[in-house]
Amino acid sequence: MAIRGLVRWAVVSFGMLLFCALGAQGQKDVPRLTLQLEREIPVPGQGAAATVHPIKCDARGNIYVRFHGVRYFSAPVVKISPDGERKAVFATEKVPGWDGADIYDFDVGTDGQVYLLAARPTKDRKIELGLISLNDEGGHRFTAAVKLRLRSAGHLAVFSTGEFLLTGFREVERSPADDAEAAATGVKQEQKVEPVTAILDRSGNVIQELQLPSDSSFGEAPGTERRPLLGPEAISMGAIAMGQDGNLYMMFHTEKPKLYVISADGVLVRTLEISPPSEKAGALTLGSRTESDSSWNLQKKAKVDSTHPRRWFFRS
Repeated sequence: MAIRGLVRWAVVSFGMLLFCALGAQGQKDVPRLTLQLEREIPVPGQGAAATVHPIKCDARGNIYVRFHGVRYFSAPVVKISPDGERKAVFATEKVPGWDGADIYDFDVGTDGQVYLLAARPTKDRKIELGLISLNDEGGHRFTAAVKLRLRSAGHLAVFSTGEFLLTGFREVERSPADDAEAAATGVKQEQKVEPVTAILDRSGNVIQELQLPSDSSFGEAPGTERRPLLGPEAISMGAIAMGQDGNLYMMFHTEKPKLYVISADGVLVRTLEISPPSEKAGALTLGSRTESDSSWNLQKKAKVDSTHPRRWFFRS
């Protein structure tokens, strides 16, 4: 019964992004995607979510989810059938050299294969990223080293043609002026980072890095009462879904939430601005928060009763 309840929860929580991906097809040069609240459903339970974002599905209706565990990032992916049966587990423990590695994200290919974006520490205290391919029963197929040096990764998605879309951020080399300012003021400057969105091949090689419109304002907070998640959070709290047109629909939590439509050859097909139907629905769905919010308690800031979490269905 608990698993069946999870399936219902998963379908609802994933609905917003999936609908954006599928419902926006065929539109050209649409500056804004306006969402309307279709229905609101109370979800039984209390406290924080029992799963690790994101939740995904395949063409056969199976749900792929990660449950919270002792180690948040190493939680395996569990495949659940439409009737609530656990079908397979996808983890790094049987992958040579990657046992216990963190899993930043995962995706499910059109062929039912599962791809993990994993990370393990290096001797110089950096991270090494790997693309781990598992078959539909969780068996290891191959591992490819990602040829990008990132401070942290965000999301992974696979095109139907086999290429990967990877997001993350990397450290920006400090300039002499930054060091001089720190020496003059005695205030240690925070390490600057920049966003990375790249297309990779199956061997982890970079085919192309994309420059997105929101890159120029990365980390800048607008002077408004409510603001979206910015900087690294804009990436880590985003999401990606595959559309029936073969393009990936990627949402960033930028100042004005954006949905980027990206093709497998690295072309930014179009950009949609998401307009939520209300502050309450938008705060949780699009990740806005107040200037003074440092607690990540989005439910409280959105004035939602935390003892009765809610999920929203949207339509355009």
